[in-house]
Amino acid sequence: MTALKHLTIGTIFYNNEWCIDKYLQGLLNLKYPKAYLDIVWIDSSDKDNTYQRLKSFQKNYGYMYNRVILRRLKRKEYKTVGWMRNIARARNKVVKIRDPSTDLIFIDSDCVPPPYGIHDLLHMIDDLGADIAGGITIVHGGIAHNRETGEVTIVPTFSLYHHITKRNTFYPIPFGLTKDGLMGLPIELRKKIIRVKGMACGFMYIRKEVLDVIKFRASTKIGEDLDFCKQALEHGFELMGNTDLWYDHLHYLYEFRRKSTGWVIKYYGIHPAREQEDRKKLILAIDNKSLIQQEVFTLNGGVIKNGIS
Repeated sequence: MTALKHLTIGTIFYNNEWCIDKYLQGLLNLKYPKAYLDIVWIDSSDKDNTYQRLKSFQKNYGYMYNRVILRRLKRKEYKTVGWMRNIARARNKVVKIRDPSTDLIFIDSDCVPPPYGIHDLLHMIDDLGADIAGGITIVHGGIAHNRETGEVTIVPTFSLYHHITKRNTFYPIPFGLTKDGLMGLPIELRKKIIRVKGMACGFMYIRKEVLDVIKFRASTKIGEDLDFCKQALEHGFELMGNTDLWYDHLHYLYEFRRKSTGWVIKYYGIHPAREQEDRKKLILAIDNKSLIQQEVFTLNGGVIKNGIS
């Protein structure tokens, strides 16, 4: 990695008090020297104490950073896709407020990167020449149920996208069980830095040169993050993702644990603010031979089946 550089971390918030403790602790745990970091927060919360919690952090820990900027941004009412337009608007506000001489790292309010995550992003940027770089997480997931066999599997979508069609459909890197029992990624994609066509903004590094020419836009088809990546590709910028740079996406509350038999996923469904009583703990154990389902609940209300093995 090259010499330390002054960077901006940007995060947008909307009623995120439910996860703010983990977000702030993740920020403190980053091993990149805090004196080289600006923090820019844009908060649009209207139903909880997110702003007050951020203000308290700024007061108690702000001295550790080069500077911490906290701004409120009132959400606008739009006739269509207001939530998407407000997200794009808030991201552009981060870009505008930051020191324009700095590159920007988005860390979403429900995401927690690993302690050395910034160093891994910088390796792709400074050593490999990427213009946009990101880690990997689960952006959303579902449960597939085979009614004939009773088999239940989890179907996650990863945050790195390797292909885009002429109709602007993005395809994520593939998911499946590998021969050696490792979950999720084929051997040829595991622990690799790969060129990608798009990525989620959960933990994304963007060079200032990209921000000089591209803005976030609301997109109902592919989301503001993938639309940003599409624009970057059209301008000739290079995107890279590290399939070994896992960060937590608290919105979907999962965690990985290594066991002698393979990987174990603890998957807790939707975040607590949206969770219904029957969206209970879901534990998946994947070993070399089979998928073991110990507790399964549908995402729309009823128990599918318990004790599947």
